[in-house]
Amino acid sequence: QNLGQLNFIVKYSDRTRKLTVHLICGRGFPPRDFSGSLDTCVTIALLPDRTNRKQTAIHRRSTSPLYNETFVFRITADEDVYSMSLLFVTFYYDQYSHSHVLGEEQVPLVAFHLGDETMLRCFLRESSSMSHALVGDILISLLYTTKEQTLNVSIMKASNLSTSLAASNEKLYVKAVFSHEGQKVGKRKTELHEVGTKYTVFNEILLFRVPRETLERATLTVSLNRYNVVGKSSTIGEVAFSPMSKGPEAAHWNDMLTRAGVPTAMWHVLRGFKFREKEGHKPISR
Repeated sequence: QNLGQLNFIVKYSDRTRKLTVHLICGRGFPPRDFSGSLDTCVTIALLPDRTNRKQTAIHRRSTSPLYNETFVFRITADEDVYSMSLLFVTFYYDQYSHSHVLGEEQVPLVAFHLGDETMLRCFLRESSSMSHALVGDILISLLYTTKEQTLNVSIMKASNLSTSLAASNEKLYVKAVFSHEGQKVGKRKTELHEVGTKYTVFNEILLFRVPRETLERATLTVSLNRYNVVGKSSTIGEVAFSPMSKGPEAAHWNDMLTRAGVPTAMWHVLRGFKFREKEGHKPISR
């Protein structure tokens, strides 16, 4: 289904450590009532931080609204802007002024040179919150070395995890599974780690010996798992990389393939298997 698109400009200053996002307009939003138009607004977050969302004004009676608003995100000294993604969520309002998600898109910044103003567009997709629960984020670095034919999967840290994990006596570990043409080839695990307050830090590298030609038909699945005091483990959420991936996973995988020998770190959204409404899937109260 065509849900329309957003046009915007991004620019990052190394000197000020500010990322500027200028949202220009929306195009081709599908009308939601007999009038042939709709009222919309857009929220923008710089993942993995979902608390600092920006929001446009509500634009009424237009399927191609002109937003023309500028937002600034500050990047702290310990953060890498290229590991982050912009999350755009477009809302529309019904006749009772109730908000609904029209569509969303996550735009990874790893693929762009942000020193100059870069004009971009993204096509909205249906919200994924009903089919997968958002359970947290994980920072992963991927590196493929052609000479050694080795895939290095660096598990750095996890964030935005459920507060109930910290209150329990459970520990966390990450498992990476490499498959080729649907067959499991290798599996690696990190050590057990205590749940942190803001971040759960792993800083471990999982290695796979992988011939270059197998990467074209391979899948790397990284899962975050809990391990309790009675020795039972369960998966909290996972993220999968392959040539068939979309969004940030596709950008990260392709960047690894095209820049062999250069590590690239990126935050990824973990997907779970029980529905929990995404924070950020309601407009900001005004």
